[in-house]
Amino acid sequence: MRGLLIISTLVLASACRPDSKDADTDDTITLPDTDVTTDEGSTTTDDTAPTGSDDTGPTTTDDTGPTTDDTATTTTDDTGTTGEPGGPGGEPGGEPGGPGGEPGGPGGEPGGEDTAPPPDYTYDKSCVSKTGYDCDFGWPETDAAICKDGVPKIIGGDLAILPYSTDVSGLDCITEVMGDLLLEEITTLPSLTGLEGIAAVGGDVTIARANELTDLTGLDGLATVGGTFSTFQHGALTSLDGLENLTTVGGAVRMEIAPVLTDLTALSSLESAGSLLLLTTSVVSLEGLENLSAVTGSVVFTTNASLSDISALAGVAAIGEDLTIIGNPALTAMTGLEGLRTVGNNLSLVQNTTLSDISALYTVESVGALLTVTDNPALAAADAEGLLTAIGEENVGASIIEDNGL
Repeated sequence: MRGLLIISTLVLASACRPDSKDADTDDTITLPDTDVTTDEGSTTTDDTAPTGSDDTGPTTTDDTGPTTDDTATTTTDDTGTTGEPGGPGGEPGGEPGGPGGEPGGPGGEPGGEDTAPPPDYTYDKSCVSKTGYDCDFGWPETDAAICKDGVPKIIGGDLAILPYSTDVSGLDCITEVMGDLLLEEITTLPSLTGLEGIAAVGGDVTIARANELTDLTGLDGLATVGGTFSTFQHGALTSLDGLENLTTVGGAVRMEIAPVLTDLTALSSLESAGSLLLLTTSVVSLEGLENLSAVTGSVVFTTNASLSDISALAGVAAIGEDLTIIGNPALTAMTGLEGLRTVGNNLSLVQNTTLSDISALYTVESVGALLTVTDNPALAAADAEGLLTAIGEENVGASIIEDNGL
């Protein structure tokens, strides 16, 4: 029986170590050939092992190495075919394995295991495959030369742009991020140019405290996000330009604490989102959201000082969880929600100081939990009560309607 040849090529999926300095893009680690091997506790000889006069081939032995007794008994088929039996104290099997049980010649001690050296899990290159980095990846610390070979790359884990980054143009070969795309505390990054090739992110996109960004140019190729798309605490962000090709977000589209963000028109391709949250911005209208037709989670507008027009939501017929409109002092009417039929959980209109017309909501057919209309001083009490009447008390889980206008 011939010895088996094992060639092990490992492409490791372990996390890149940010302190590694080796940025080589070699993509595999190949272990040397070894002439080893057997099934648990047995080894085999090669064609050069000596045999007796029988032409049928090499003798196979077990770990203990067969021995003979003084009666010149020949070995059985299980321990190797022999030639003619020898005389007393003969040599059946043609000296099988040699004294001490060393069958198969070179290749290890009898019964031994594969003694190949263990792989080294510390190399940055262990994350690399021909088309991807199969681990979490921090730019530029992990490997500033990731795209130097011109081969398109998929990041198998998260891609984090590190806080001190000033330029991401070296990431232009990346086409997909299977985990999260994280841009947090990047106070020195003026542009996302270099990320145009990313068409899909499997997890979340989080852009937080990126104080130099005025828009999101550089994300022009992004079409789908499996998790949440979130912008948070941006002192300079005025628009979402760069998101014109975004069509689907599995989680929430969340804009929060963006005091100079006034424009959502770049979201004109967005068709479905888990939730839509606009929290503490200067957005004036929802223009750009006309193609949004499905919201499986919540729609939340809170403390947006300039929001006066939500008519772009005319295509939304159902909200899976909450509709929450709180603290929007410039919003006077619910115009645009005439097509809304169901709210899966709570519907809340609270502390909208100039809200006077909620008749667009009179076509809602059911509210799964609590209907709350409170502290809207410009809204006539009769109109607030009229919303409950229009929906039907039997179609509302519970209601609180109080402290509105006269």
